[in-house]
Amino acid sequence: MNAKHSFDIERSLPLAERMFREQQMIFERAATGILFTRDRHIQRCNPAFEAIFGWEHDHMQGLSTRVMYASDQAWAENGALVYPALSAHGRFDGDLCYCDRRGRPIWCRVTASWVHADNPDEGAVWLMEDVTHARAASIALQESETRFVRLFDQSPMPMAYSSSSDGFSSTIWNDAWFQTFGFDRATAQGRSGLALGVWVNPQERAHRLDRALRGEPIDNEEAQLRRANGDVRWVSLSSRSFAEANRTLVVFTYFDITERRLAQQEVLELNAQLEERVARRTAQLLSVNHELTQTLATLERARDQLVQSEKLAALGSLVTGVAHELNTPIGNCVTAVSAFDYRVSEFAELVDVGLKRSDLHRFLADSRQATDLLTRNITRAATLISGFKQVAVDQTSSQRRHFSLATAISEILVALKPIVAKSACSLTHEIQQDAQLDSFPGPLGQVLTHLIENAILHGYDKGQTAGNIAIGTCCVGSDCVTLTVRDFGRGIPREHSHHLFEPFFTTRLGQGGSGLGLYVVHNITTGVLGGTVEVDSVEGQGAAFTITIPLIAPASKRALYRGVARHNGVHGNLCGQLPPSGALQPVVQCAPARCL
Repeated sequence: MNAKHSFDIERSLPLAERMFREQQMIFERAATGILFTRDRHIQRCNPAFEAIFGWEHDHMQGLSTRVMYASDQAWAENGALVYPALSAHGRFDGDLCYCDRRGRPIWCRVTASWVHADNPDEGAVWLMEDVTHARAASIALQESETRFVRLFDQSPMPMAYSSSSDGFSSTIWNDAWFQTFGFDRATAQGRSGLALGVWVNPQERAHRLDRALRGEPIDNEEAQLRRANGDVRWVSLSSRSFAEANRTLVVFTYFDITERRLAQQEVLELNAQLEERVARRTAQLLSVNHELTQTLATLERARDQLVQSEKLAALGSLVTGVAHELNTPIGNCVTAVSAFDYRVSEFAELVDVGLKRSDLHRFLADSRQATDLLTRNITRAATLISGFKQVAVDQTSSQRRHFSLATAISEILVALKPIVAKSACSLTHEIQQDAQLDSFPGPLGQVLTHLIENAILHGYDKGQTAGNIAIGTCCVGSDCVTLTVRDFGRGIPREHSHHLFEPFFTTRLGQGGSGLGLYVVHNITTGVLGGTVEVDSVEGQGAAFTITIPLIAPASKRALYRGVARHNGVHGNLCGQLPPSGALQPVVQCAPARCL
């Protein structure tokens, strides 16, 4: 060895040593696991490699690579993958599964090559990176994508998604979409709705995609889409966009609302028809209502005329009573006057031929008897005329005044004697206590007249030999008085009890009954008299009508009518009010008078 060669060796030794130390430091500090093997035994490994497998530093050196596997089978399988590749290509790249010191699986990305390609016997070098967590995340992502694809395909709602990465030129459709729109999956999958001709108005698609790119949600917007067979359907569209790193994904859902739109159109047409029918019907009803109003006015006029006829009939009964009662005293007066006239003629003849004292005394006695008879009968007639006049004035004028109830009843009963006399009935009255009223004696007389006539007409059969009508009065407290008209005849059938006070209701139509008697009784009693009328009847045992009126009649008929209507829960004219239905006790109870 010459001096120059020795100098070069001495000078290169420090450099080689420095490079070796640097390489050693890189080997020890490398983050990637580094392993040297020969004959499948670990010759050397760095700390990063041992950290991957959980071994302490330098503990794995010299061991068989079997310690890196969970089983002999896994060891053989990995060897069958790696060593043929090394033999064929001198290099292996791939992911292999190992296990750490505790037996837990570890996935590593492995790069292996021979230390010297021309001499494999010198062993192999392995670079390993732990990708267990990355692989788990990748698997989870793949599973998530698989679930999404499965949910997407199996969703019962027609759906599609498209990506901005290709300018929305392709679209993925789910099974429900193909079933709804009738396209063939094999030829239509991946093609956009524009390419398939789905959109009736293609500009709507572009507009909605622009909005989706801006992140604007679309909810239940209606559009017309075309099925594979050309049918146009109305669809409710909704979409959401998902912004990723390099693209925006837009998901659409489709809901067929064609039937709903048709139903809505039918409803609109039906509404239009109904409005037209309602308008026509309203016009018809207005016309009918106008006719009914006129008919009602005519009926009201007829009713008023009939009621007036009833009042005149009562007045006619009064006139008959007057004529009958006046007939006796006036007849007596006529007889007395005729006899007195005859005696005067005799007396004149005696004066001519010679008058005796006895003739004079007899003439004076006859004169006194005649004048006495005339005075008594004329006084009786005057009394009757005065009473009848008062009754007539009361019934025709409905004048309010102070009067005695007993006197008023007596005067009315006198006028009714001829009517009662024609029937087979007797009329009795019992006034337990007289009362002074500030009321309307005329309407009260009309009520009493109608009740007595009703008892005669409906209580007893015509020609019946025995019949009695009893009238009684009594005071109720200090404010009211009751008047009862009772018969003991056939009574009132239950099926007629609900209609007693209805106008024109009668069981003797064409036999002398007008159906207005009890209607007038009800209206007068609850109207001007301010009282109530009740009826109690048992079929076969007679009927009793009880009138309860205040001692002081209401001051205002209008106020009375409002009070009566409120008491009965109705509004309007009292004359149009019907008695409540139900049993006969009470049929009517509707007065706001102070006695209630």
